[in-house]
Amino acid sequence: MLFATATKKLNRLLAPALLKHGLTARFVFARGDIRDNLYLDYALLLPLAQTLLSIEIQEIAREQTQKQLEKETRVPSAFEKFVDGIWNQYIEPKSNAEKEEEEEETQKISDNPRLDAFQQFLSPVLTPSHEWSDIERYRFHARFIKWLRSEYLICKYGSDIRLALAEHTQLRVTPLLQRNAFKETIRRGMIPVNKSDNTYSTEGYAPLPNGSTLNKAFQMDHWEKGKFPQGEYEPMKEIVKKLGGYMEEIPGSNVQIACAPVEGSTKDLNFEEILEVSGCHVSLCNAFNALCEEGGIYEFWTEEYVSGLADYLLDCCEKHDGETVILDVGAGDGTLAHFLQKYMREFLSGAKKRKNNSINLKQSRGTKKRTKKISSLPTIVASDDGSWKIDPKADVETLSVTEALHKYNPFDESGKRNHQLIVICSWMPMGVDWSQEMRHSGVDEYILIGECDDGNCGENWLTFGNADFKDDIYEGGESQIIEPSVIAPYKADGFRRTDLEDLSLLQYSRFDSSVSGSSKTISFRRS
Repeated sequence: MLFATATKKLNRLLAPALLKHGLTARFVFARGDIRDNLYLDYALLLPLAQTLLSIEIQEIAREQTQKQLEKETRVPSAFEKFVDGIWNQYIEPKSNAEKEEEEEETQKISDNPRLDAFQQFLSPVLTPSHEWSDIERYRFHARFIKWLRSEYLICKYGSDIRLALAEHTQLRVTPLLQRNAFKETIRRGMIPVNKSDNTYSTEGYAPLPNGSTLNKAFQMDHWEKGKFPQGEYEPMKEIVKKLGGYMEEIPGSNVQIACAPVEGSTKDLNFEEILEVSGCHVSLCNAFNALCEEGGIYEFWTEEYVSGLADYLLDCCEKHDGETVILDVGAGDGTLAHFLQKYMREFLSGAKKRKNNSINLKQSRGTKKRTKKISSLPTIVASDDGSWKIDPKADVETLSVTEALHKYNPFDESGKRNHQLIVICSWMPMGVDWSQEMRHSGVDEYILIGECDDGNCGENWLTFGNADFKDDIYEGGESQIIEPSVIAPYKADGFRRTDLEDLSLLQYSRFDSSVSGSSKTISFRRS
């Protein structure tokens, strides 16, 4: 007990100091370089400091909640009541106004002890000298900003998440939110049917929620579903004005950064404003974003989106003479592939009807009229190399992208076509391009889900063809520069891009906000 108490106090003393000085040292050693450097972070003990702080913040919240509960449930003895009465009446009299003020202050502190602890620890770390130069140390440190955003949202909206899940059973049992301990419960579809006798259905797998349930649970009916990133920077613009600064847009993108005088004072900014101007984008978020952060969810699958994507894929199958293989690479837990297969199986059996109005097929595929009906389901395969340590919730083959494309190659050794191959990739890792390998392996179409063109998925030029992000090519030394090609890599390989806008409007993702969606669905098909 003594050791645990000493360790706790030591962690709370050392962790903030480790984090503060580690951030400063990283900025100095990297000479302002904004590129990710995990090894330098580990050398400076930044991940350790962040982990210790996360643990201690949760522990403080538990302690405060327990104290509050004990205070509310404890019944004072008659002697204690007598002593308190004498003390309050004769020794320390207080006016009603003072008592009310004290009660309000106590209530304010106890409303969210986890958020209070987070602000208490992080405020001196983020702005020790209350100048803009403090923020310059870490605002381009993507790994730290990601942790900062996640911790803040979870601390702020944790109770709202619990309330939403308690009131909406469909969300509570969705596979997206389940951890390892609940895997078998999900597989068996343990969905409460009758609360009075606690009976359950056994459908085999808990269903996906629908969009209306999400909107109702997290008050997102008014949220903008289209992609309008400019609106996300409005709060930051107002904050940086207070510092005598301005916003600057990165050429060729929608990304903006705050620019302020180094000596600009941050004393008048509250904690959320510090996070917002640092690039955490928390002002326009709510409990849904916190739920995604807590669950490690980048794309929140819904019934409408999966059925819409399945309809699109079925349409592709109808237009091909022969078999089709749909390969989900980097599939994570395999949830998307599972529900695509489930929907298609129900359609083929007649249990479901096609919802072709969910996406604009004419716009998406340039088709006029279906000429035949699909007689057999496509083969749907989920693959992942396991490098992200994501626990599978459905069948997932342990294959890298290269291995999966080789195994399900659409051509045999003699060059004869075996099947049509459609590849799906949701939230391709940032700075990584798998699309070139897909095209060169002979795929007929690949569908990318996530942020695009200037976001956090893939390479903006190599993957999406955004020429503003193409580096100059040097040959024969720095003095000789070859004019960069304006032909996007996918076009050079004979593919055409189609943004599936109607499908994109059905998406819910981690970085959505009240003023803009963040994720899209884009098809690249061989011409």
